[in-house]
Amino acid sequence: MQRRFFLRKSTTGAAAAAVSPLIGLAATLRAESEGEKSAPLIDTNISLDRWPFSNVGSASAEALASKLHENGVVQAWAGSFDALLHPNLDAVNDRLAAEAKSHSIFLPMGAVNPNSRSWKRTLDRCASVHRMRGIRLHPDFHGYSLDDPKFAELLDAAAERGLLVQIALGLNSKSRPLSPRFKLEKPNPAALLSVIKPEHRIQILGATESIKSVKLISKLAAVGVHFESSSAAENWIASVSPERIHFGSNAPFQPFSKPDETVLTASIASHNAENLMLQA
Repeated sequence: MQRRFFLRKSTTGAAAAAVSPLIGLAATLRAESEGEKSAPLIDTNISLDRWPFSNVGSASAEALASKLHENGVVQAWAGSFDALLHPNLDAVNDRLAAEAKSHSIFLPMGAVNPNSRSWKRTLDRCASVHRMRGIRLHPDFHGYSLDDPKFAELLDAAAERGLLVQIALGLNSKSRPLSPRFKLEKPNPAALLSVIKPEHRIQILGATESIKSVKLISKLAAVGVHFESSSAAENWIASVSPERIHFGSNAPFQPFSKPDETVLTASIASHNAENLMLQA
C-alpha cells in the first residue's frame, strides 16, 4: 500500500522551531546546515531490540539511529521488541531508557501490561524514574481485550500521570509472521469506542494492518484517537482528520521508507506529533 498525504506543506526551517519545542532549535539548525529543505520528521513508531521470531525486522540502536538521521528524522518514539515476551517489563524499560540516553534521537515509550499484578509500579517507574512521555501497549501479546476493565483502569492511570498511550496492533501481520506454534488473539479496536474518555491521549500503531473498516477508523478519530502513517492508503488517510495523523515508519519491523516530500505536510511530518505530546 502506498502512503499518500494531502494538504499543502507549511512552515519549515528555523521558523518551524518556534512552534517545535520537541524538535528544538539545535536539531532544526542542524537539518538546515546539512542542506535539508523539507520539514524535519518525528517518527512516532519505531522499535528497538530484537524481533523475537527471526532476525528479520531487527536492527541495533546505533544502526537504526543512523538510518533515521540519514532520512531527516530528528526524533523517534521508541518501544522495545523485548516487551512482547519478556516477563520483566521493568528490566525492559530500564534498558530502553538507557538506549534513549545513549542516542538522543529516541524518545522512549515504556511497556506496561495490565495483566501483571505490579503494573501500577511499572507505570510509576516509567513516569517518575525514567521521566517517559508515554507508554506502548501490546494487548495481543499480553493477552487482554480492549474492553477489559484492567485496560480501562490503565488508561485512567496513564492520563493522571500525563502519559500518551500508544496501542500497537500491527505487529502480528503477514509481512512478519510469528512462529507457527505461537497464536495471538487479535484485539477488537471497536471496543475503544466504549472506554475512551476526553482526558485520554491514545495513538494506534499499525492501524492499517489491523483495522480494515474505514468507517471504524473514522469513528475512532471522531472520539479523539490518533494514528500513525505506516502502510497508510489513500482511502484510509482521507477518512481521518489531518491533525490526527502522525508520521510513523514502523522501522525496523518494516524497511524505513521516507515519505514523498512533494506531498508530505509539515503538520504530518512533525507538528501534529508535537501538539499531541504537549497536550499533557
